[in-house]
Amino acid sequence: MHKKKQKILMMKATMSFFEGEAMAAVIISTVSIALHIFGIYGALSYQPTAVGASAFGYMVSFALALLSMNMTGIILCALFFYAHVVLLMEIRNGIMTPYNYENIKACCECCNF
Repeated sequence: MHKKKQKILMMKATMSFFEGEAMAAVIISTVSIALHIFGIYGALSYQPTAVGASAFGYMVSFALALLSMNMTGIILCALFFYAHVVLLMEIRNGIMTPYNYENIKACCECCNF
């Protein structure tokens, strides 16, 4: 009888984990991971829509970090968002394409390898 009560209590604790804030965190994390995977696909295949979706994910993360006053999150999300926006602009303007990637892959003279 004692083990049955423990099992029921364990099941209730597990179910309560998937309610409220914990479930929201799981959903937000899952959507965030999916957006970032989509962004990697977009960067590799020069798809502006996919890169834009990933940038949107960083914009939402930035807003959440701003609301929680998480300075590390604010700085990191802003930097990653900036990189995505620059890549998005380069893809849309025709600067970053599969054909001219070899010409512009180095960011400066010291990185030219």
